Amino acid sequence: TTGIKWDKEADIVIVGAGAAGLWAAVKAYDNAFSTIVLEKEPEATAGGDVRCCGGYLLLASTDPDVLLGTGSFGEANEDLVYDIDEYGTEAIDWLVDNKYIEWLDGVEYNVIEGTGPAIYEGLLQAAKDCDAEILYETPGYSLITKDGKEVIGVVAGPEDARINVKAKYAVILATGAYTMNEDMMANLHLMGMEYFSVGAPS
Repeated sequence: TTGIKWDKEADIVIVGAGAAGLWAAVKAYDNAFSTIVLEKEPEATAGGDVRCCGGYLLLASTDPDVLLGTGSFGEANEDLVYDIDEYGTEAIDWLVDNKYIEWLDGVEYNVIEGTGPAIYEGLLQAAKDCDAEILYETPGYSLITKDGKEVIGVVAGPEDARINVKAKYAVILATGAYTMNEDMMANLHLMGMEYFSVGAPS
């Protein structure tokens, strides 16, 4: 880290401006932390998989019995499952309560009005209202560590315009799922089946 020139700094640096990254920015603000969110896509196409989803939010998807059973073929971590049950709908509840999104026809826990794009727009506005600085077309490239251990920042941006972004407390990696990786799709799902993603190409 000797001699590093820091181009930007925040308490928390978040890599990825999809659902997880934007919600992390809201939660950071609630805890009095400043944030910078790094996003590789241009603003017009940012948002990750949430921007492509149908907006369905089913309570069964956070049910511990389902997750411990058929939802994970019995391989889920029990502590994680109960955390998902407790916190899995927190972001949606908060967004609805604060009027960033609403349920279709008032039917709670079914479909969000405007589907996935509306969820993304609601999260984006919430993050902006929480003073998150969002840097588009600024992909995370590598982590910066102190003594090869403690993560203290991120090298980001296109190859010809790299910047060093310092994180005072933490770097959060919210870079999405693996739906565009054919090998991982094949290895992490039922063997012998071909899977196709309808998620974001990024």
